Amino acid sequence: MISRQESPEDSKASLAQVLGFDPSAEGLDLAPDETDALLATARTLRAAPVPTPHPEETERLVAALTPYVPEPARPTPARQEPHQWLGAALAAARPHVRLLRRPFWVASAAVVASGLPLLDPGIRQAVAPDLTYAAFLVLVAPVLATLGVAYAFRGAGTGMAEVEMTCALTPAQLVLGRLFWVTAYDALLLGLASLAAAGVEPGVRLGWLVAGWLAPMLLLAALVLGLSLYLSPWAAAGAALALWSVVPITVVTRPELGLPGLAGSPAAAPMVLVMGAGAVLLLAAVVAAAPHLMVRLAGFTVREGV
Repeated sequence: MISRQESPEDSKASLAQVLGFDPSAEGLDLAPDETDALLATARTLRAAPVPTPHPEETERLVAALTPYVPEPARPTPARQEPHQWLGAALAAARPHVRLLRRPFWVASAAVVASGLPLLDPGIRQAVAPDLTYAAFLVLVAPVLATLGVAYAFRGAGTGMAEVEMTCALTPAQLVLGRLFWVTAYDALLLGLASLAAAGVEPGVRLGWLVAGWLAPMLLLAALVLGLSLYLSPWAAAGAALALWSVVPITVVTRPELGLPGLAGSPAAAPMVLVMGAGAVLLLAAVVAAAPHLMVRLAGFTVREGV
């Protein structure tokens, strides 16, 4: 087949210039008359007009060839078993730990440790007689989760969200993978602190104490993610903290309600159930809206009506 590769119009001095390649280099040993005949044919073909296909012809060609084009392989199975889905989410969590810099690890530990003096009855009587360390953990757990989630999901500033949108993982797995490290680290710190509170402070039950800070922590973490669909992560965190501030303000201004005494006791069951149910519903809504959340974190604009 003779190549139709274009070449400058004035380069007709040799067959190689017309054809675009050197026939002798391809092992074609042509006689002089064969070279002349081939050169004349090549010039004729190059000068011949190439008809432009009609749009309807192009559409018919595309329609005829489309059935033979293989479908691209899906990066993830259409349906996954629960253990496979969870395993993929946990696998996605490993790289996200790099997004959490030293300030996050140190600040979270410092906040939890700042309440340890409340375990000493003398210090507690001098500083905050009505505030136990168990109650302190219940109050600060949502604050840790809120600020941690906002810090971890600062996608527009890190450039990670654009990369994650090309991964072979669902947006829900990406969201839960990044959320894992924040909640896991906060839960570890608060769990260790709860052991100390349950061992020192009378009347504190470890199970109820863990439930007392876990439910509001998950509730505010899910609230920040939900608000991030419409606000920046830090603005969403500010709105969530403004709502949660009602609780510590009530503790300070209405000591007769005995809210600190709820920490670590079965009396906190109604609050735990309500906040736990709210956290589950909010988190389910966030998972359902995860594709739009990833778009927001990538620095793009979510279309109206989302």
